[in-house]
Amino acid sequence: MQSYIRLLRPSQWLKNTFVFAPLIFSKHLFDETYVTAALIAFVAFSLVSSAVYIINDIVDREADKLHPIKKERPIASGKISSVSGSGIAVIIFSSGLYLSQILPLFFTGILLSYFILQLLYSFTLKHVVILDIF
Repeated sequence: MQSYIRLLRPSQWLKNTFVFAPLIFSKHLFDETYVTAALIAFVAFSLVSSAVYIINDIVDREADKLHPIKKERPIASGKISSVSGSGIAVIIFSSGLYLSQILPLFFTGILLSYFILQLLYSFTLKHVVILDIF
């Protein structure tokens, strides 16, 4: 079970707390409607970002096996198969996308744009030296 949790990389979810910033600046920090929407956005982003991490781990599994730290990742180490990882990625991506339907359509568009951009990075952009730096 620990390998599956590590596969999702919950430590990276901290970055998704950016969705709470507007609550502070718009003075809606204690407005239940806005807080609920921000929580839904946080969970949806966390699920989709975890799906991206899994896909990236599958794509990079051979290179990660040679890396001193990344070789311990669940897919690179063989604790979780690429097939299982793919299934989990599909399920959590679908769950995040489904959850985003509660929010305005604009949010779903942002979430899908994020997903596509991250896939482009995983498959091509990280191999372009100057783009990888940015």
